[in-house]
This record gives sequence, structure tokens and C-alpha cells, in this order.
Amino acid sequence: MANDFKIKKNWILTICMLLCSLACFSQGLSDRTIGFDVSKEIIALKKQGYKGDNLNTEIDKLRKAKLSQYFSTKNKQNEIVQPNNPKPVSKSNSAVSTKPYSSKTLSLNKAEAVCTDDGNRNGYITFPYSPYGDYSAVKLNTLTNFTFIKWYAPNPLSYEWRLYDANNILLDSKTTENFPIQITAIGNYKVKLKLTDILGCTEFENDIVVRDPNACIVSAEERQGMISAPAGRNEVLVNSPTVMSFGLYGSYNPSNFTFKWNLLNTAGASIATGNQKNFTITTSSIGDYQITLQITDPDGCSTTYVQDIKSVDECVFTENDYGLYISFPNEYTNGYVSTVTSGQTTFLDPAFNRTHSIDEFTYKWKLYNPAGDEIASADTDYFPITLTLPGYHKVTIEGTNKTNGCVYTSRKVINCLIENSCTTNNSKSAEVKELYLNLVRRLLTRAVLGETDEQINATIAGPEFMALKPYIKNGAGDKIYHFVSLHDERNVTGINFSFSPDREYDVHVYGFYGINYDLENNTPEDLPYSVESIIYTDISQYLTADEYFVSCNVINPSKKKNDGPVVLTPYECSKESKVRNIIFCPVKDDNCTPTIVGTIKSGSENIYPNTPSSFTFDTTVPNLTYTWSILSETGEVLQTSNSDIIDPYLYNFSVEGNYTIKLIAKNETGCSQNFTKNIIVDNKRCANQTNDFIFETAVTNATYVWTTTDSTGNIVDTVTNTTGIYSFTTSIPGQYVVKLVANTGENCETIFAKTIVIENCNTTISCTQNSLLTPKVHSLFISLINKLVTTPNGTDVNRYALNEIIALASYTTSSRAKIFNFVNNTTAVSFSFTQNGASNDVFLPKSASGSISGIDLSKYFGSQESTQVITNYSDGSNNPAGGFVRNIDFCPAVECLPSPGKIKVTHATGASKSSTGNHSKI
Repeated sequence: MANDFKIKKNWILTICMLLCSLACFSQGLSDRTIGFDVSKEIIALKKQGYKGDNLNTEIDKLRKAKLSQYFSTKNKQNEIVQPNNPKPVSKSNSAVSTKPYSSKTLSLNKAEAVCTDDGNRNGYITFPYSPYGDYSAVKLNTLTNFTFIKWYAPNPLSYEWRLYDANNILLDSKTTENFPIQITAIGNYKVKLKLTDILGCTEFENDIVVRDPNACIVSAEERQGMISAPAGRNEVLVNSPTVMSFGLYGSYNPSNFTFKWNLLNTAGASIATGNQKNFTITTSSIGDYQITLQITDPDGCSTTYVQDIKSVDECVFTENDYGLYISFPNEYTNGYVSTVTSGQTTFLDPAFNRTHSIDEFTYKWKLYNPAGDEIASADTDYFPITLTLPGYHKVTIEGTNKTNGCVYTSRKVINCLIENSCTTNNSKSAEVKELYLNLVRRLLTRAVLGETDEQINATIAGPEFMALKPYIKNGAGDKIYHFVSLHDERNVTGINFSFSPDREYDVHVYGFYGINYDLENNTPEDLPYSVESIIYTDISQYLTADEYFVSCNVINPSKKKNDGPVVLTPYECSKESKVRNIIFCPVKDDNCTPTIVGTIKSGSENIYPNTPSSFTFDTTVPNLTYTWSILSETGEVLQTSNSDIIDPYLYNFSVEGNYTIKLIAKNETGCSQNFTKNIIVDNKRCANQTNDFIFETAVTNATYVWTTTDSTGNIVDTVTNTTGIYSFTTSIPGQYVVKLVANTGENCETIFAKTIVIENCNTTISCTQNSLLTPKVHSLFISLINKLVTTPNGTDVNRYALNEIIALASYTTSSRAKIFNFVNNTTAVSFSFTQNGASNDVFLPKSASGSISGIDLSKYFGSQESTQVITNYSDGSNNPAGGFVRNIDFCPAVECLPSPGKIKVTHATGASKSSTGNHSKI
């Protein structure tokens, strides 16, 4: 009988030389790389009248268009060599098909030719435009001729012009050198040109807008300009004349335009108006105002600009002139965060952005600790401080002008650094930090790749969490809680999460600039670097896991915000973190007594899918407790046991594959040690039986090289074919590796492998065939079963079948003569010998025509394995499916006899009663 199975890809290696051209298209591409000739573009634009800032703006637009065209071309070229997902072929009766998942498999299909950029076809579309800053418009019902200006002309050209409306509906097309159009409806349109020579084709396009000459409006976005007060401010001094000026961005001259301006109050009423380009306004009260300015060019096209302004008093108006700030010794710029060491005395003094005398003001100083409590104050010119508490302190200053009474304020954050953190000398601190960073990196990566907060909160713990778990304090379980991803308009900027549901967060990570990663324009290799860019945690300031320790990577922003109770604001750190309940100074392993040593053992040598498997820890160290985890081949945590258990760990693997058993063993002092064991879960494979393989793929004309090696690395079989089908048979038990090299030509091949175990099934004889005590244990077991199936509804089964349970108890692995999880229905009887077992220890199907008379134990090889049994009935029938037994020793070495004796109960009065019995276990 053939053993059919799927090939599991334990490792994948793809070598495709054609993929070398698929580099990472990101920032930093030169003009030469993308085919942009800036000097020729400038010459052409100057011929059209572009100059100054307007010329630079058009150059930027053309460069972006060229870059976009470059990426589009590269992406289309990549499609030729991108992997196609192979469609599975039909599965044969002799083998289970397998679909390989190579990360880069060469597609043999060729893509159609596409238009590409070429220097010989470089140029631009042009048409008659307005000289008054309206470069994208054509007039309604006016014949407009579009032409193409080409840099070089070595080859004859053919033209394909197309005109589209805003809904991308084709309105007109021509194959002439020029493209005359006349549009009868105002709106947005697009002109496209496909230019073709003997070498290929290039596509160009222009966005245009059609305007009505009798009602011509040009938006401020198209004809950019700005209304501004002196020095570019948006503030004016109340009751003081202020000259407002207007400037246009472009090379055209607005002197031949007409102007109309209005000053509006908060209610929107006009309180002043005029027709000058530069004009004077005067506000009579403090508050918000608005200026509107309409300009009209000689063609009658108008644009309206709006500017909000504030009318303020003298104190607000002169605040920036003084620019009061706190000067820190040896600091040459007004940094928002400065540092001192614990116990260091520092003198702070006021300073100004411009030349002013300190004597012009009186001062009030205040100092706040990291919790936001005021701890010191002064009204002197200078302020000496001595900080002893580690963390970020806030200092504020209030300066009052002696002449006009204006009050100006400023603040500074001062970080008090410690020099005696336990992390300096603890050899485990760096390891714990890396485990913490791995968890943070993983969570940030999942958020960047699109997982929602709800999905992340709902998933089981990953390997990064389980690795950090021994160093988590006050954790509630094997997962994180209250995960929240932080975002700005474009990017993920940070995360918050907790180790317990009763705390908002234990870890806060934030980066001011966010994670700049785009799924379309970045490669997977870019992601780790992008994620790392916002992480900053300085464990040198760690003291205890019970309190937050704050890390801040300092920047000097142009403007601060949110001067609230929190000492640090987002605008004062480019990267920051707050962390608690992680033990960054764990007890060193060499302080653990006794040292934990041992190995993980499985209940059976070979582990099969859909069969309960048990795992124990073989050690001489007493009083250990265990936390077990099952990890998949990719590192995903599939299941984690309860913390600090002592029972063997049971798990039922649902599919074949490679797994890792992870154990955290902890002694009475709280010291723990991690242990792992790699296992292979595979269907049972016997010597002299055929093992078939089939390779599924949509790729044709490929060559397959199959190779099988034994445990010493010697090749025992090899086959080369084009069918993708392979069979392997051996008479020698052992471990083998089956490897396939799929060669699709053009220097591209895919390699994958699977490890299998071959057993000598025919020579294995159950111990029940020769054990003299098997009939006795079998008889006790059947007596218990027949008693259990007669248990009346509502009766305590452990009382009803007490004698039968006690009789079998000596031959079970349980420490008590008691059964749990008892079920007795019309189809089966089942139960366990332990309360918290992963699954039942006994399950026997019933028969409608007879009682259970026995079970077939020919496949029994040990009590810890789940043995599949045939259930026999009193009417001579049997059921070969579904029945199993476990944790019963059907081949005991010695006979266990009940111990005679009695239980004596002594009462407080001295009177005694006795109850005789012969129980060997209670």
C-alpha cells in the first residue's frame, strides 16, 4: 500500500538571474537614470516664456512626470519575469499533490510590448496659452491647435492624438502631426499623444481646462498668489495702520491686472474696501478678520484670494520680537530638552532672541518633577536647580515687562540622568532589551502591513512575546492587551499596548516622522529599516519595572505645542518611549539554586498527526513547574499551556510538518530556564512500502531532479524526469531527506525538501502478546466499562463505580482513583483520569445489539501513547473505528494488589470511629 503525502517546503532557494534587474525603485534616482534631460527642458520652456520660479515649477512637474513614466515602464518590464501562481493539476489516486510556494519562480509567458521612454522621442505637448498665468486653459468654442515639440528628429514619427473628457470618454482622435480641437462645453479634459518611430513608442499627456471667456474664473490653486502683512505675519497690531501686499508666483507681470480688496470682520461684513494691489488696513478691535482680494487679467479671467488675520494687542504683537527663552549653560541654541546628572547644580537664566536688557523684566520661575508636581520656585533673575530624581523635569519662566506690563513665558525640559542603573553590570540586560525590541518590531510591522488593532488584540501570542514572557512583571496571560496603533495622515507613528487588561498601556513607542513605508514603492527588504527608524529606548535610565522609564531622542522643533501637565510633548522628541513591567535586570542564571538541567522527552519515538502526543521533562531537580508551548515551522505559537503546571503536556497535531516544543521550567526560587525540542510530525511510513511524490505547477517544459539521502548524507536514490512524479521505496528503516530541484530554464531553479521517517512496521509486536498480566488488566478495564455504562442519570459515577475504579487504579498513570469528564450516551462512553487533560483517556463506541465484551490490544505499545483499538461486543460484532485508550498500563511489570488496612477518624472529644477498607489509592 502506498504512503501518500504532501511535500512540506522546509527551505526554499530561488536563483533567477533574470530578476537581477528588479532593483529597489525608491528615492535618489538621478535625472540620467530616468532619462530626463533638464538642460533641454529648460531651453524649450524658456522659448515658451517660462522663467524664474514659474520655470522651476514646470521643471519639477516634468521631472515628476518622467519619474512616473520611468516607474511605469519598469513595472511593466517586471511583469515579464514576475512569478505566476501555478494552478494545481488533478490529484492522482496514488499520490497527494503538492503546490510549491517558491518566492520567485520564473514565468515562461511573455508580456506584450509596451510604450517606453526613449531619448530620441523626448519632447512635450504644447498649445497657445494665456500669458497671464493661466497655462492649462483653452477657450470655449475656440479652435486650439495642439502640437508636439521634439528634441531630436533622427527617425520619422507617427502620431496618435486622443481627447478625453473628465469621465475618460474619448471625444476625438487624429493621426496628423497637429491636433486641432474645438470644445463646446466648459470643464476638465485630457489630451494624450502616442508617438511612434521604428524603435518603439512613447506616450505623453496634458491636462487642460476649458473656460468661458464671458465668465472666466481661474482658481487660486492654478494661479497661485499670497496676501501678506509685513515680515510675512498673519497678525496685525490693533488700531495701527498696516500695509498689506500681494504677490503672484510666476513669471508674468500682474501690473496690467485690476484689483478689488475687502476687509471683513468676524460676522463677514465688509468694513473697508479698495482697488489697490498693495493697500493699508486698520483694525479697531482685537479678534479675527479676513481679507479677500480679487484680481482680473486683461482677458477677463478673475481669481479670488483669501487671507485670515488676527488683530492683537501690543503684548501679543511684540512677543516674537522679544522671544524670551531659558538659557542653559554651554548650550548655544534654544533646545527644548537639556540634560544634567543627578546631584549636579545648574544655573538657569533668561535670554532673548533679540538684544534686550534683562533688567527690563521681572521674573517668576517654577520647577516641576516628572510627575508634574511643583517642587521649587523663585522670583530672581537667575534660577539655580539641583535635581536628584531621575527623569524629565519641567522649568517655566514668566517675564513681565516693567514698562508696559506685557507678560511672556517660556519652558524647558531637563532630563536628570542616573549613572548607577542596574543595566550597566547585568549581563542579561542587553538580551532582555533585544527581546523587548523584537516584540515591538513585530507589532509595528503587523500594523504597517495593514492588520487592524482588533486583529492584533485577538491573536494568540507569537514567538517574540513568548521569548520575552519570563521577564514580564504583572502580566495577566500569554498575550498583549489594549493594543492601539498610532497614525498621522499617512504613516504609522507608534503603538501602545499592555501586559494586563486592567492597565491602559505598559509600553508606548512613538516616532515623530512615522514609518515611511509604501507597499507599492518599497520592497520587503526595506521594511525592517523603516520600522527601526522610530524605535528608541535607552535602558541606561532603567531603575525598576514598577515605574515607567522614559526615553527621548531630542530634536529642536521650530514651534512647540501642548504645554500641559505632561512634561514631554510630541514636538520635543523625534523618537520616544515609555516602558514599565519589563524586568531589564533579571536575576542572573548563576544565582539560581539548584541549576535547572534536563531534556524534553516525548511519549513515543514517532509522532503522528491526529494522535494525542505527550511530553515530559526529564530532570533530577525537584519541585519544578512548567509552561509548555507548541511552535510551528514559521515560529507561530499554536498553543500554550497554563502557567506553572506539573502534569505531562498533551497535544494533538492536526497536520504533518516540523514543529518546536518549547518549555519554560521554573524552580521554587522563581528562576527559570528555557528548553526546546524539534520534532517531525508525519504519517506512519513503513519499510517496503511505496512513498509517492508529485510536483504541481503550471510551468511547462521543466526538468525535475529528485534525490533521496539517508541520515548520514549518502544518496540512496536519484531520478531525473519531466513528469514531476517520483516514488521511493526502501527496506531499511531510518530518517531520509527527499529533495527536488525544479529547473525551468533560463538560469532559474527552485529547490525544496522534506524529511521522512521509515519504520520497520512488520517486526513490531505489542507487549500484550507476551505479558502475563495483560488479561488481568484487560478484565479489570472491561469490568469498569460495563459498570460505567449502567450508571443511572444524576448519579455520582465515582461513587457508583467506586470498587471497579479502585481495582483498575493501580494500573493507571493517575495519582488518584477517580475519573473525570465522564460521558455516557447512546453512542459511546468516554472519560479521563485527570481533571485538566487535553483530551479523554478512554473512548469506546457502543453497539445497539450487544454490550462491550473486550478490546483488541494488538496495536498497544505503551500507556502514554493513544492506542487505536477495535471494540468487540457480546453479540460477536465489532467496531474497528473510533475507539482508543491511553494512560492504562496493559503490560505491568508486577501485579499491584490492594493494601489491607482501615481509615481511623479521631474526633475532638477523644471518641473514635473506624471504617474498614482495603483501598490501595484514595
